[in-house]
Amino acid sequence: MRRALAQLTAAALVALAGCGSTRAPSPRPAHAAPSGPPVEFSFESIDERDVSSAALRGRATVIAFVTTYAAPSTIQARYLKKVAADHVPRINAALVFYEQAENRPLVRIFRDALGLSLPIAMADAESIAGRGAFKGLDTVPSVVVLDPSGREVWRKVGVADATELQRALRDAQAGVWGPRP
Repeated sequence: MRRALAQLTAAALVALAGCGSTRAPSPRPAHAAPSGPPVEFSFESIDERDVSSAALRGRATVIAFVTTYAAPSTIQARYLKKVAADHVPRINAALVFYEQAENRPLVRIFRDALGLSLPIAMADAESIAGRGAFKGLDTVPSVVVLDPSGREVWRKVGVADATELQRALRDAQAGVWGPRP
């Protein structure tokens, strides 16, 4: 009897665990090929390398929005570093920090500690609030991929691993959008 009750309790707990509403957002939103204008943005660089739509246009681009104080941001920065080094053909990659300007020294420490050579910039107040060029992105880490024309073709709120980033970039380069079968 006790054994049956223990098995029933375990089964109920497993079933309840699966009923939570903590599903991760879909990393590959379904939508038609972008038809609107390219995303226009310009973020304040911390290292004199331009992080703007004009500077990044012409190649598929991945931008990760991160902070210095959250472990998932560190993980995202490492994935982006790997993808930027390994992806063929060459891509653009940048990190944008959702932090106040006075945190620039912390951003530089973050960059140096991870050995990052990517262009790095600080987000403006409108972007941090989710009202900037990438509307609705007010959570870190978040990642967007732009096609060579500068149109947003993929986004993910949460950590995007290297495989997801590689796939999104290949799709952006090939002009493929939406979910994969």
